[in-house]
Amino acid sequence: MRYTNVQISGDVFGEVESRVIKTNKGDMQVIQFTVAIGRKEKDQWTNDYFTVKAFGKTAEYATTPMKDGTLKLAQRNNVFVSGEIQQEKWQDQSGNKRSKVVIIANKIELVEAYKASADDDLPA
Repeated sequence: MRYTNVQISGDVFGEVESRVIKTNKGDMQVIQFTVAIGRKEKDQWTNDYFTVKAFGKTAEYATTPMKDGTLKLAQRNNVFVSGEIQQEKWQDQSGNKRSKVVIIANKIELVEAYKASADDDLPA
């Protein structure tokens, strides 16, 4: 059996989409969001964007409000995601074959924001 494992840490970018799907075991929550990860390329900063999906208990945990009422997964929150890579394939309306790689999360954690010092060469 082959297994792909990936771990990323970055900022939640955009809105977290949440829905409930019907399964033979009852309703299951599904979430999808994007993680942005900054990297330096030729003396310039750029971002890579990764689509993350979570199902069931992982999705429920990630969308449960914290004690102060804010959502765990809100735009600009820094998160750590662990999961596996999956390629989604489909055909668009014009009949072209399309695909994209997504991360199916089995663990999502909030990460304390990194506090940059004046010596760090990071984007603002």
